[in-house]
Amino acid sequence: MFGHRDAALLLIAAAGVPLQQITSLQRRNLTCDGETLVVDTGRYRYRLDPTTSDPALTPAAVYRRWTQVLAFTDRHPSTRTLAAQLTRGHLPDTGDDQTCDGLVFTSIDRWRYLPLPPQPLTAGSIAAIVRQHLTGTAPSHTLPPRRPRPAPAAADLAPPPEPPPLSDEYYDRGTAARRDALTALADVGDVLDDVEARADALLEQTLAMIENWQLPDAISTTEKSFLAHLFLPEDGSKHVPTPHAASRTGG
Repeated sequence: MFGHRDAALLLIAAAGVPLQQITSLQRRNLTCDGETLVVDTGRYRYRLDPTTSDPALTPAAVYRRWTQVLAFTDRHPSTRTLAAQLTRGHLPDTGDDQTCDGLVFTSIDRWRYLPLPPQPLTAGSIAAIVRQHLTGTAPSHTLPPRRPRPAPAAADLAPPPEPPPLSDEYYDRGTAARRDALTALADVGDVLDDVEARADALLEQTLAMIENWQLPDAISTTEKSFLAHLFLPEDGSKHVPTPHAASRTGG
């Protein structure tokens, strides 16, 4: 995966495309004209003609291999599935399908996953990749070791127990149990209807009580005078003695 990306990256960088423009290249900006790769940056148009007779090393072939990886990861974001396809050497050929658009060069993590959402390679990253390949110091990009799976316990390896033998009358017993249950639950519908009817009746009674509820009449003037005579002293002060104080005074 790294090899397909870096091969296309070195090809376009060697054609003289500025690194800052490479970072923003979209798949729609690159087309194949036979074995020639055409790069349209919006400002300039570059034609990368083949310089070898090997059809696997032409600019169009190098770019197609990388676009096949991008198109496959768009539909199947699984590194294991992609690794299996690359091992077989069989990936679907998208050709010049312009419906599969997106960034051409993105970063790849150590597990061969592309970022979501796709993030473009910076000009500094592209320069570092090109420099590493030119100086022979490009990393090998080995996969991190997988954790070993724990060995299954001895109990898990034991064969499952055999099911107990069934009686010859198990079918008759099952049908009889279902028949008895149907008979016992035959009146459940009537019981539920009766409960619903009682609930509706209680609701109607409650609503009638709320609608017919009447507050008591206001206190009359005579009752107010009587209460004032009980709780107000003769000097006209508004101090109302507490029940405890009244009991002590009366004693």
